Amino acid sequence: MSLLRHFLKFRFIFYYLVSLWLAGFIKSLVLDLDRSLQVDKGVVEKVLTQQMQKYAKTEDHGGAKHGIALGSNAQTQISSEDVSFRIQVGGMEDKELIRLKGEYKKGGQRTDWLRANYEWFNWTYRLLPLIFVLIFVWYSRPASLVNRLLTRGEVVEDSLRFLGRARLLNLSRIAMIHGVILSILYCGLQFGAEYYLMPFSWDRILLIPLSSIAYVLAFCGMVIGLFDPLILSLVPRYCKGNEIYQARTEAWFPGIAFRLRILVASAVIMPFTVLFLSQFVYNPLLRSAWSWIISEDHDPAVFAQMLPDLMNAAIAVFVLMVALIIGVTVGRGILRSLAEPLQSLAARMELVGAGDFTQRSSVLANDEIGCTKAHFNSMVEGLQHREFLKDTFGRFLSPSVSEQILKSGTIDLGGEEVMAAILFSDIRGFTTMSEKMGPSELVRFLNEYMAVVVAPIQQEKGVVNKFIGDAILAMFGVPTKLESPCEQALRAAIGMQKCLKDWNRHRELIGLAPVNTGVGIHFGSVVAGNIGSPDRMEYTVIGDTVNIASRIESMTKSLDASILISEQVLNHLPKELKQDLKIVDCGEAALKGKISGVRLYSVQA
Repeated sequence: MSLLRHFLKFRFIFYYLVSLWLAGFIKSLVLDLDRSLQVDKGVVEKVLTQQMQKYAKTEDHGGAKHGIALGSNAQTQISSEDVSFRIQVGGMEDKELIRLKGEYKKGGQRTDWLRANYEWFNWTYRLLPLIFVLIFVWYSRPASLVNRLLTRGEVVEDSLRFLGRARLLNLSRIAMIHGVILSILYCGLQFGAEYYLMPFSWDRILLIPLSSIAYVLAFCGMVIGLFDPLILSLVPRYCKGNEIYQARTEAWFPGIAFRLRILVASAVIMPFTVLFLSQFVYNPLLRSAWSWIISEDHDPAVFAQMLPDLMNAAIAVFVLMVALIIGVTVGRGILRSLAEPLQSLAARMELVGAGDFTQRSSVLANDEIGCTKAHFNSMVEGLQHREFLKDTFGRFLSPSVSEQILKSGTIDLGGEEVMAAILFSDIRGFTTMSEKMGPSELVRFLNEYMAVVVAPIQQEKGVVNKFIGDAILAMFGVPTKLESPCEQALRAAIGMQKCLKDWNRHRELIGLAPVNTGVGIHFGSVVAGNIGSPDRMEYTVIGDTVNIASRIESMTKSLDASILISEQVLNHLPKELKQDLKIVDCGEAALKGKISGVRLYSVQA
């Protein structure tokens, strides 16, 4: 009973069996399309009987197309009660006729005859779907197990839950693959059995593949219609935390375009194709008319009697063709108006995810897709505004500081003690230079200078904390920790000197005086954080390390050095970098405001 309850609760297996049965039923109907139609008794008596008797001696006659083989002296008798064919053969009957005698009745199926006469065919047709049902049960077992554990309120391991979710999302694809494989097997089995075991008519080359295609379309249509809503309702149970908001990458799920194509093919194209064949190709009335047309002697009375029925059949064929055209046109229109806009919207979302906030989607209607596009445009505008704020913050704060503020969502006063390398840079003789410049010229000069020297600092992942007139305070190791802040600070200083040298070369070409700077670097403990008032605050670093770095930078002029570093910085440099640089010991220097001296080193690339 527990197995039965579990089978009914996890309904995919039940839906799978229903889809198998319905697809098999439709396949059988199409497979026996040429024997399942009611025929007019009067026409059969006057036309079909006449033609069958006339061409009884030929091998390719109307009866053979229905599996009826007539001997040389055979007579065909038609019963008006059940409109069935009976074969009476005078003399010695052939073994093939004895085997086939009385087996083919109106509405009878060839598959039933094969099952009745060949036991292997019967068991093969039964075991094939059973094998695939067992495979499907095995494949869906992890998803079923997770569903059962969640129903009981038990804890499910993440690995099992992930596997169950992947199997759950793949159920539609696996079921449809089963349908395709089964249809191919059925097609080969039916074709081979009929070709080798029965009088084979060449119109079966059309009917047998058509029945297999009908099986595939019916099965896939049922699977999509039954499986997909149930899958989408169960997926949230298999997700934990924010997994429900993440993109599904662990499995394949049929897209809207694929589902619409299956819908149009299974609900429009295939039914109208079958109806067209039943009305035009396999209609016994039209077959009789064709036999009458190709016969040597024509009976106008017979044609006159068939004319109204032929007109009705022609009208039916015309209506079916028009309905097929309308159905295909409507399906194509739905596909273009639903699937293509969603695909375009998904592509634009990928571009937005890559950082292109200029993307917009055209809103052409006020339907569900139009509303989705309008909300997408509003969302992108909000992201673009956020990016503008982030960029604006980056102009007044460092990019890393603004990124940290935007991620945390809070700005609190306070700080933390961290180890960092502090870099100070200043222009030598700036007071004298500024006296010779007007205000606008001075601002333009500083902007050009800052653009030149700030780039190397940012390339080494340093943070420009503030501009103090012509001076620059940069920090390495806060707010983002670095593996080797001293090395990166020194490389930034060397890069600043190289960029400044190139800039001076350009200034000399246009007749301007060169600019010389001094850089001082120190490593130690600092307090980094937001300092100020709740209404006005600044992210900066304070402490003795900052003061010493400033004093070291002021010593560059007296020691005639472009870059000065402290002993603490030198001790944290890798050996390879020390070997590549020219480092000169400047001895211990007494710094302003410091009791004890600091050993300094001059660095040249």
